[in-house]
Amino acid sequence: MSILLSRARDGHCRWIVCEGVQPRRGEPIDIFGGRRVCGEPTIWPTSYCAEHCLRVYAAAPAVRDPIDFTSRSAPPAFDRQPELTEIFG
Repeated sequence: MSILLSRARDGHCRWIVCEGVQPRRGEPIDIFGGRRVCGEPTIWPTSYCAEHCLRVYAAAPAVRDPIDFTSRSAPPAFDRQPELTEIFG
């Protein structure tokens, strides 16, 4: 079952099932370009049915290494910064 995205109501699965199609002769132009969505009843609190909910939320978040804010090198020596030596003596 698929319905036009513009006709999907609360509780209809919003998974897009096809690209937009041109309206038939005599039908008004759809505001979403004729895109159709699944339309099956959703699982609360998502906007997707049971089948598509598994696809959307199945991806596990990528685990990243913690950011290390410690300084990895010592500050340069004063003799290597002549412009600061001239200012501060």
